[in-house]
Amino acid sequence: EKGYESVTLTCLNNGAKPGGRVVDVARLQKLVKERGILIDGGYGKIKGTTFRLSNMGDETEASMQSLYSALDEAMKQLG
Repeated sequence: EKGYESVTLTCLNNGAKPGGRVVDVARLQKLVKERGILIDGGYGKIKGTTFRLSNMGDETEASMQSLYSALDEAMKQLG
């Protein structure tokens, strides 16, 4: 929601709005992990309904591009 943005973390809502695409988060995690990238699949009540991407630390434009590429490929595989 507006006002809760973070420059260190991106949290994606897993299709909660009408017409949204629901993603098998566990499978998404597995597919990107196969490319050497870890993403968080949520915890507690939000497990599977969100997934989080870190943008903090030593991330560079190149490392973030690797993340986006891995996500694109994984999403294609998820259909």
